[in-house]
Amino acid sequence: MHLRRFFTIVLFLAAAAGSARATEVAERSLRQLAADAPTIVHGTVVGSQSHWTENHSLIVTDVRVHVEDVLKGDPVSEVVVTQPGGAVGAIRVEADGAAAFRVGDEAILFLDRSPRGVTHVVGLMQGRFDVVTDAHGRKSVRGLTVESLGNLRSSMARMGSAPIAAQAGPVPLDRFLGGLRDLVRDVTNQGGR
Repeated sequence: MHLRRFFTIVLFLAAAAGSARATEVAERSLRQLAADAPTIVHGTVVGSQSHWTENHSLIVTDVRVHVEDVLKGDPVSEVVVTQPGGAVGAIRVEADGAAAFRVGDEAILFLDRSPRGVTHVVGLMQGRFDVVTDAHGRKSVRGLTVESLGNLRSSMARMGSAPIAAQAGPVPLDRFLGGLRDLVRDVTNQGGR
């Protein structure tokens, strides 16, 4: 009986791992992310908890984020973001494209809600931009591509703001947030959510 249960768990984990690795998400530009996300927040992770879904088919992790700034959407002070994967007891499931959040992580998150009311990051990790602090206490956003910077630059120019430098790499947080606000206004003016 124990051997049968062991093989059942092994088969479940193999199927879960295989489906997680097979996850493919169409690449989205920063403009597309801003258009697709009804909520965009800047916040810091304050806690997380992994659990089985209601039908006990997948392990997910609920990540509590203290919201410092809402760039798009309704004002909130905290949001719970659900990510695929996590650990419950001795069972650990990892989903490609959905990196774990740790307490203290600071990020700009592009969020959407499923029909069941579950909040998730748009495009798995595409809708997450990590904020890092250097040795001098200066904050910047990393993970931006040249295309992302181009989206910000063109929106900032249309809105009359001073543009961000064109090279990829970390961008000062205040410049990124200003450019993102311009991009959100631009997308909204052009009929985005």
